[in-house]
Amino acid sequence: MTEPRWRWLGHSSVHLPGPPALAADPWRWRDDRLKADVVLVTHAHADHCSPDDIAAASHDATAVVAPPEAAKRLREAFGDRIVEAAPDRTLDVAGARVVVLAAEGPARASGFHPRGHGVAYLAEVAGVRHLFLGDSAALPEHEGLAPDVAYFAVGGLAVMDPEEAADAAARVRPGVAVPVHWGDLNGRFDLAATFVTLCAARGVRALSKPPKE
Repeated sequence: MTEPRWRWLGHSSVHLPGPPALAADPWRWRDDRLKADVVLVTHAHADHCSPDDIAAASHDATAVVAPPEAAKRLREAFGDRIVEAAPDRTLDVAGARVVVLAAEGPARASGFHPRGHGVAYLAEVAGVRHLFLGDSAALPEHEGLAPDVAYFAVGGLAVMDPEEAADAAARVRPGVAVPVHWGDLNGRFDLAATFVTLCAARGVRALSKPPKE
């Protein structure tokens, strides 16, 4: 299998070239040339559910997949392009197969990300399976999924820190673990490198940047 293609655009924003092109949690979208056929929103917090950034990542027919609280916030801007997501649903959206999973923050901060507030997604795009956890910890529903690529929040505070995220990666067992949710909010630009090192110690391949094509 060739290396999966993905691009991290800061914080939790990820773009997959597809087809179909997909964006996850657009925020401070850094490249207006990159458009998505599908946008996945994991939860309603402003750094994951930004109408302006979703619009910047979209074209006129982009489907926006979001859990109920986020969908309610976004419906005025995107109307019938909203696809509501609930755990245990499988969606076929613009050629992407999206399995919706439960989400919940780490136990020490679960009040900030309670179960039912948001969702995680296992999205198959161009034959590659990507796991987007948003701000979630790795739950029993995620363990052993072994996606080709999985994205783990590593910023600490209300999300996992690098050690918690590396432990989560060891349970999920992705082909590649990618650190997200670092730098922009807390100024900690060292966290991604720490995560990569901790993953290596657990036998998990982790990359903070995609390999060169």
